[in-house]
Amino acid sequence: LAPPRLVPAAANAPAVLIMAAAEGFNPSKTKINDDTLADWLKNKLEMDLESCPGVGPATATKLREAGVNSTHALIGKFLMLKDEDVQTHMDAFYSWLQEVGISAHRNTIVVAVAEKVDIFMPGTYDASLYE
Repeated sequence: LAPPRLVPAAANAPAVLIMAAAEGFNPSKTKINDDTLADWLKNKLEMDLESCPGVGPATATKLREAGVNSTHALIGKFLMLKDEDVQTHMDAFYSWLQEVGISAHRNTIVVAVAEKVDIFMPGTYDASLYE
């Protein structure tokens, strides 16, 4: 396992110590196809968590149990973990998904949310870092 690291929790909240996942975020392990990602990126953001690629009924339930009730809230959580370093940010979101019990499609969820956010906040995600 990688050594523990501090991850910001939220504005005006103390940082949270998390254990880095043995395997961090790896976009090459995503199961999203190009058409699904393109549709997600071009379409209006829906509230339904299951509209996010990688989020099915079981994952949506786990997210709701963690207090994330919509895609807007999921994006909010993603932004709360923002770090100046893109890779640290992606790993933090990946690790948070793991912490709340999401075991499948974490890479897909990270890619989908990061790419969507990068449209209105350029520089949030850089896929070339993982090539």
